Amino acid sequence: MIIGTGDLRNYGCEAIVQGTYSILKKTFPECSVFLASDNKDYDRSILPDDIHLVSYKKRFTPYRIIMGLLRRFLKIGQGSEVRMKTSIGRKFDIVLSAGGDNYCERPDHGIYNLLVDLMTIGRNTVKSGNMYNIWGGSIGPFHDPEIERTVVKNLSLTSAIFVREKKTRDYIQGFPELKDKCALVADPAFQMTPADYPFIKKENVRYVGINMSELAVGHSLDSDRISMAESKVLFAQFIDRFLDRNDNVEVILIPHVNMTGPQDDLNFLKPVLSECTHQDRIHLFPAGLGARKTKAMISQLDLLVAARMHCCVAGISTATPTLFITYSNKGKGMSNYAYGHNRYDITVYEMYDKPDSFIENMEVMLSDSTDIRTYLSAQADRFSSDSLRSGQILMDLYSRLK
Repeated sequence: MIIGTGDLRNYGCEAIVQGTYSILKKTFPECSVFLASDNKDYDRSILPDDIHLVSYKKRFTPYRIIMGLLRRFLKIGQGSEVRMKTSIGRKFDIVLSAGGDNYCERPDHGIYNLLVDLMTIGRNTVKSGNMYNIWGGSIGPFHDPEIERTVVKNLSLTSAIFVREKKTRDYIQGFPELKDKCALVADPAFQMTPADYPFIKKENVRYVGINMSELAVGHSLDSDRISMAESKVLFAQFIDRFLDRNDNVEVILIPHVNMTGPQDDLNFLKPVLSECTHQDRIHLFPAGLGARKTKAMISQLDLLVAARMHCCVAGISTATPTLFITYSNKGKGMSNYAYGHNRYDITVYEMYDKPDSFIENMEVMLSDSTDIRTYLSAQADRFSSDSLRSGQILMDLYSRLK
């Protein structure tokens, strides 16, 4: 069972699931794959038919019903967050706790209820004699020593910790009880194949895809210095200035998370588009097409500039020159994994603090795009074998333990 990916309208979550399915079917062909699904109707429409979908949320507990009634009718409180069924792992031979940021801290150095529930699911899985694994995400660092001890103790219960970049590997290996459990592999999303998507290009026009989100800004900038609204105006100015300097370029704004609420990338991209002066040369990619069609479009770009991790993975895995906008270790780690250096990444803070450098980075990569594409194409076998290795290790572990 894959759990922790959440809503697959976050294309990064879909990419993890699609890639994991591909890995398991190539390296562990006799297994049956289950997904803890947030939206069975939507997930069924985009996933292979033989992925079994299971419910895992405790939506109708007495506590939630009472809190919901208080909020709705008496305007008391904010309701209650939906929590997970923490016994769910007992039903499966192998649990893959997946999702890029689940084992990371909140911006205030606390932890989300999501991680609390996943750790409990892990404990219950192990108590039942089944395998609990961390699958293809980033972990930490945790600044609160007590939280760190709690997380490390939980991770010590795993059969394996599959991490996707060296920064996480180095952090995990600093704990003696975890050192032998850690396997450095590539993100499962490298195994997700693009779907067909017709992308009609104009002659002699170069296409640059741009992804940005409120999440990236919120994690990185001091709101007393730059408000969220101001960040969008400034970002629009970056795009206009870039287009002023490059008259043969058109921009495609790419929402990589398309779900109602604060996570939706359109919350950032639509206001940016409305502020831009070059609207005839800027296009908003349609929301709701899913990760595979979005990856197909990205594969046809001349340059991708993105904050969402799996939007970047879609770029480098299709040999599209990709500039990482980073706000955590995972972005810098993935950029270094792809290129062997960090010249093709820039932090959100640096982007706003040094806008000329940001634009110049884009122009240099666009100028060097042929060489970068050639380099990334040569890395395709490495990306593929590194991501498949997780399935091979998992199969070997299961064979030995059972």
